[in-house]
Amino acid sequence: MKFVVNAEDMSSALRAVVAHATTKADDGYMRTVDLQITEAGQMLVTASNGSTSGVARVRLVDFAGELGRFALDRDDVDLVRSTFGDGRVDLEISVTESRMEQTHPDEKPEVVHSVQVRELGAMFGGRSLRISTADQSKRDVAGLWHAIAAGLARKLPPLGSTAFHPADMAKFRNASLAYGEDLRIVPADGFGSLLVHCGRDFVGFMNADARAGEEFDETREAWRDALPLKLAKVGS
Repeated sequence: MKFVVNAEDMSSALRAVVAHATTKADDGYMRTVDLQITEAGQMLVTASNGSTSGVARVRLVDFAGELGRFALDRDDVDLVRSTFGDGRVDLEISVTESRMEQTHPDEKPEVVHSVQVRELGAMFGGRSLRISTADQSKRDVAGLWHAIAAGLARKLPPLGSTAFHPADMAKFRNASLAYGEDLRIVPADGFGSLLVHCGRDFVGFMNADARAGEEFDETREAWRDALPLKLAKVGS
């Protein structure tokens, strides 16, 4: 698989979604960012920690028409961004697959992707980077997309009460910084989950809980009594 993307677009997408990858070393695929060329002829960059998910689009400058996917560990994301995130050049990304035989006969061969990122249009060949990454094709990224797509297909209901952890919402700050756009939040379903939009190239999903309970109702009533409505002036 080989394709060309703009370095700035790539860096923005990686910055926007990497906050949704976990940081623990033993979290496996949940600390990786998935990159896929889709049938629509674009690259979708996806990360999820189970509570929040982020998906960004990257325009393809050129590609051979070959669909495919690979994953980058969050540390490799930082490496790519620090190496190529400072210019408007194009990047050629090539992905090749190899199989490493295991020592035990009952073990399946490990599939490894070799990812080469090369700067185009620079004198003396430009910068380049090669990363080896494990195959993550069994990860159900399509299931993450489905949850978002289902929310996008719904007619917008009134946004009632929903509860979420501030740390989850903070993960979407990167998208706002990457694209220089405000966040727009809308309901994703009838259970309190939220869709988070940022400009044209990012959409996220956040699990939340719409169930409030008696304590919340009592709190609302207490605040209503503490902050009385301003009475209209007679004759106004």
